[in-house]
Amino acid sequence: MTNKRKEATPTEIDRLNRKVRQALASSGGLPADIPAVTTAPSADLTNEAVLTAGTGISVTVGAGTVTVANTQDAPIKSVKTSDQTLIGTSFTDVSETGLALLANTTYAFEFYLLCDADAVTTGIDVSCNGPTTSLLHYEMVYWTSTTAVATRGSSAYNTNNGSTASNGATVRGYWVRGVIRPTANGTLIARTKREAVGTGPNVRAGSYGIAWKLA
Repeated sequence: MTNKRKEATPTEIDRLNRKVRQALASSGGLPADIPAVTTAPSADLTNEAVLTAGTGISVTVGAGTVTVANTQDAPIKSVKTSDQTLIGTSFTDVSETGLALLANTTYAFEFYLLCDADAVTTGIDVSCNGPTTSLLHYEMVYWTSTTAVATRGSSAYNTNNGSTASNGATVRGYWVRGVIRPTANGTLIARTKREAVGTGPNVRAGSYGIAWKLA
C-alpha cells in the first residue's frame, strides 16, 4: 500500500491561518518571551531583536511587510518639468537640474539638456556651477549645426565655449559630464547662455541631471 501525501489547498491554509489568529486573540496575543524581530522596542515582548537602519540603509514598514533598502550609493537625480526660455547672453542656472553633493566625496556626474534657439546662427553654450572643489574635470558636447557637434573639456566652472552656431529651432541634447570632488557641501547645477546673435537659448522639460558616488 502506498501512502499519498495530501497537499493543503489555499482554502484549508486560510482556514488554518484564521484559527491561529483566533487562538492568538483569545490568549492575548503572542507569548511575551517568543523570539521576534521588531522595528521598535515593544513593552509586550521580552525576547525581541530591534531592527535598526544604519548609515545608508532605509527600513520601511508596510502592511505586513518590512522593506530594507541600500540608499548609500543611490544616484542623485534631478529632472526639469517645465520649459525655461529666452535665457540670454549671461550664464544662467538651468532650474530644476541641481544636484546636492557632499563634501570630500567623489562623484561622476552628467547633465543632459534639451536645447534650442531661434536660428542656427545663434550659438548655445553649456557649462555648470557648484561648490568649491579639489577635483573638477568635465566635458561639454554642443551642437555647431543641425547635424554636427563639438566637444570641449574644462576644469573650471562657467567655461565659455563661444559657439557661433547651433541646432537652431530643432531641439537637440547637449551634454555636460565629468568628475567632481567638492570640498564643501553644495549644489552642482547646469548652466547655459547664448552668444550675442539671436534669441534664446531655451531649455526644455525632460532635461536632467544625475550624479553617482564613486568614493
